Amino acid sequence: MMNGRVKRWKPNAKKAWQMFYVHAEAEELIPKKNISSKDGPHKRRKRASFVLWSAVALLCALSIALAALFLTRSSGAGERFMSWTHRFTEVFVSKLPPVGKLVSKTPSDEKISKKPSDGKISKKPSDVKISKTPSDGKISKTPSDEELVPKSLSVEMITVQSIENNEVMVLTLPDDSLVLLAEGCRLNYPSSFANDQRRIELKGDAFFEVIEARERPFIIETEIITIEVMGASFRIRADSESLFELAVRSGVVKVSFCGEAQGLFAEEGEQVNLMDDWLQKKQIEDDDSLSLSGSKLFFKDESLELVVRLVNECVPEALQLAVGDELLSKRVINVTLNLNNMEHIAEILCNALDLELTIEEDVIYLWSK
Repeated sequence: MMNGRVKRWKPNAKKAWQMFYVHAEAEELIPKKNISSKDGPHKRRKRASFVLWSAVALLCALSIALAALFLTRSSGAGERFMSWTHRFTEVFVSKLPPVGKLVSKTPSDEKISKKPSDGKISKKPSDVKISKTPSDGKISKTPSDEELVPKSLSVEMITVQSIENNEVMVLTLPDDSLVLLAEGCRLNYPSSFANDQRRIELKGDAFFEVIEARERPFIIETEIITIEVMGASFRIRADSESLFELAVRSGVVKVSFCGEAQGLFAEEGEQVNLMDDWLQKKQIEDDDSLSLSGSKLFFKDESLELVVRLVNECVPEALQLAVGDELLSKRVINVTLNLNNMEHIAEILCNALDLELTIEEDVIYLWSK
């Protein structure tokens, strides 16, 4: 009997709802609505089915996630699960179209110009210059700065080695940085440095005065150590793989093992030593760590101004050299000087450049004749 009542109650309820809507529409309480077979219980069943299946899908997803979490926590099952995942990813990615077909270039990447005369569209990448001559109508590509240099004309590497006994060679690099090479020291450097860095190779004992250029770091490579500076003066001893010492007179120097990014930063008055495959930093204890051992200075195509400055720094005497004429200081000289007597050095310079000298108090002035 309950089933019969339910069966009879459903159409009565439907009719009641229809009568309610008709009365409400007649009284203009609600907007008019066409009652069709799609409304009412049928539509509610569809919504219930949608909600039910959504819940089932959510439960399935949660079950898969929990199963994956359980599998990854166990060693053997986790490896199998990860291998299945990688295999599925490879197969899925292989079915995808090429990336170039999916990516669309933005207007910032390319410049498109259309000429109304011929109606042709030419595509101009931002990093390539294209010029069209009206005479032949051919498109030519303007070469970049790197392409202007022929490949056959590569940068020449120069090797310099000081072989004379107890002699220090003075060398000016292409960027005007100064290098003093002790006996037995070998230096490799290019005839012109690159635009982004200044890189050389060193083996032996040398003193550097590096011109500051923050956009072009100065890099010195030894057998196992790399030194990087922006602008500083320092001494390096790198005779072998087990012997390395660096002392800083001015500026900041970065010292690291070759191929490693991390390193030590040594400042003025500090030195870095290699001890048992470890780089150690400490304060300079002896001033001799900054000076090279040698009784002679060898200058090749160096200015008189530089010669006078280095002689005054290396000769421990009260007398000092000075250039009386500014134009005279730019003259170039090739000479080897024994660092024993300042008056004897002045006479050698006068004979080499045909000069004359005068002595006033503690200064020897060099003049043009």
